[in-house]
Amino acid sequence: MRLRQVAFAARDLDTVVAQLRAVLDIGMPFNDSGVGVFGLRNAVLPIGDTFLEVVSPDKPGSAAERYMARRGGDCGYMVMVQSEDTDLDRQITATHARFVEAMQARLPSMQLETKERYFGVLSTLVEKLEHDAKPLREVLTETMTEAASIIMLELSR
Repeated sequence: MRLRQVAFAARDLDTVVAQLRAVLDIGMPFNDSGVGVFGLRNAVLPIGDTFLEVVSPDKPGSAAERYMARRGGDCGYMVMVQSEDTDLDRQITATHARFVEAMQARLPSMQLETKERYFGVLSTLVEKLEHDAKPLREVLTETMTEAASIIMLELSR
């Protein structure tokens, strides 16, 4: 298992990134506009084959803003590790089967509007996976961006 990425949450993204760049002597960060879906701005700084990310709430009520309030300000936010688990394909297949089973159990009780929204998100993802040569990260970012309004509508019900 190796450390893949560490993320911090900070109120003042630009100041924290400038301090990290100065102390760690690293280059310009990548800013992923896809995190806007979650009410965030970010900066991703490469350090060797690991990434240091700083996220900052951009919209009131974001999960990062609520977490920072609970923690009393700027704080650690997330750690991602990469596993060399040779059994990972089996785990993915088993999780997919659980997902299909869980959705089949829910479908009969879903309202038509909810089914339509679910189908819209799912069909977009499947189409992109079937026909798009983009890396999976880009496919997921695009799908989440496109699905954000559908998901927010469902959450507001």
